[in-house]
Amino acid sequence: MPVVLVFEGVTQEQYEESVRKLTGGKERVESPADWPVPGLLAHIPGQGEKGFRVVDVWESQEGARCIRCQADADPRGNWSAG
Repeated sequence: MPVVLVFEGVTQEQYEESVRKLTGGKERVESPADWPVPGLLAHIPGQGEKGFRVVDVWESQEGARCIRCQADADPRGNWSAG
């Protein structure tokens, strides 16, 4: 079953740094294949009410869990690659 993750409250700069770390230096995610964990169906970043927002849609909870293992996350769901 697909899983939707929403990350809010980060700056665009924090997001871009995380993308560089998670993708081996790419400036942006151009396709789900850029992500280091298989199973990403959609990755939608953009400005939201609480700062920069990222919405990811994963094929399963397993992929969603794996990306959270690759990124440091705080209890509010904010994240950055560590």
